[in-house]
Amino acid sequence: MAGLTKAPVNTAILAITVAVFAVGLVNQQAREWLFDNLSSWNFALASGEWWRLISSALVHSYSLIIHIGFNMYFLYMLGPALERQVGSAPFASLYVATAATGGLAGYYLGWGPLDASIGASGAIFGIVAVW
Repeated sequence: MAGLTKAPVNTAILAITVAVFAVGLVNQQAREWLFDNLSSWNFALASGEWWRLISSALVHSYSLIIHIGFNMYFLYMLGPALERQVGSAPFASLYVATAATGGLAGYYLGWGPLDASIGASGAIFGIVAVW
C-alpha cells in the first residue's frame, strides 16, 4: 500500500467503493437497495435527484467483476501520484466533477428514462485525461 501514502482522498474513494461493492456482493437486499438508491436513473435525474450523478460512481456491476476491477486498478495506479501533485482538495473536486460529467454525458446522450448508469468510469477517464 506504499502507493497510497499521502493520498488520503484516493485511499478513501478506493475503500468506500470497494466496501459498497463488498456489501452488495454478500447481501442481495443491500445490492438491490444500493442499485435502486445510488444509481444514476434518468427518471430520477429528470426529477431533480442530481446527487445520483456522483453516488452512481460507488455502484458497480456484479455480473462483470472486471468493471470494478479496472476502475479501481486505474484509480490505484494513477490517483495517488495525481493527488500528491495537485493536492487532496483539488483531487477530490476533480473526481467528483468528472464522475458527474460522465453521468451527465450519459443522461444528455438520450438514454431512456428507465436507464441507469453505474460505475466510476467517468471519474477514472477524467483522472486519466488530467494525468
